[in-house]
Order: sequence, then structure tokens, then C-alpha cells
Amino acid sequence: MDRTDDIIHDWNTAPGTSERLRTVALHDETLRDGLQNASVRDPDRDEKRRIVRGLEAIGVDSLNVGLPGAGERARRDIADLLAFIRDEGLAIRPTVACRTHPDDLRPACELAAEAGIEVEAMAFLGTSPIRLYTEGWTEDELERRTRRAMRL
Repeated sequence: MDRTDDIIHDWNTAPGTSERLRTVALHDETLRDGLQNASVRDPDRDEKRRIVRGLEAIGVDSLNVGLPGAGERARRDIADLLAFIRDEGLAIRPTVACRTHPDDLRPACELAAEAGIEVEAMAFLGTSPIRLYTEGWTEDELERRTRRAMRL
């Protein structure tokens, strides 16, 4: 047997070609959702930098550096991490979590501008039936919020 294609299938290529189908990108939430646990402590800035370096070293493509609307301390830590990523010349792409609300989106835009690097905002909107009922939100209100957030 000359051709290994006959006995080994590469799921990353299109059948009958060597063309790659797609690249898998790894995203990490350790510095965001990893901190939302009662038994986990919030690492200091040096520890967060070590985490970023480690994620970069193992080939993670992007990481969430925090929620800019969570307060001044979160904002300072995010600014520090963005500057760290920029100054170290790291390839890892920073993202931030944002509710579809100007109080989250504005600080995200400001932090990206201050750091002078691209930051992806991963915006979300709480839409569970219980949340809608509790907040008294309508689908029309959710749509207005989403459109307003996307314009910002």
C-alpha cells in the first residue's frame, strides 16, 4: 500500500484533498468565569500575568481578561493585562465580557483605546424566562438594548 490516505483518515482535511477544513481556536475564561466560584480567590496582577504567559505558551488563541463594568478594580486589572499583552508582544488576543449595556461597553471601548490594541467584546444578554419575568423585560426591550449596544 503506497497511500496512507487509504488507511488513515485525517478529519482536518476535505475528503480527497490536502486542503484544511478549518482551524480550531482555543479561548480561555480562567480570568473571567474561572473567578466566579465561592472557593476560588481572585489572583493578584502578577499571578494574572503568569496565567496569561502560560496560556500564550500552550497556544491558547484568546482569553477573557474580565468584565469592564464590574467596577474600578476590575477596570484597573483589565488595563494592566491589556498593557502587559501589548508590551510583551504576545500573540494571544484579549477579549472582555460585556452585558449589552453602555455601562459595560463604554469602559471596554475606553480600555481598548487606552491600550492601543484590539479587544473583542463578547457581549451577552440575559434572556431566560425567569430573568424576563423578574426584570419585567419584554422581547421588544431586549431587541432595543441589543441594537443600542451594537451601535455603541
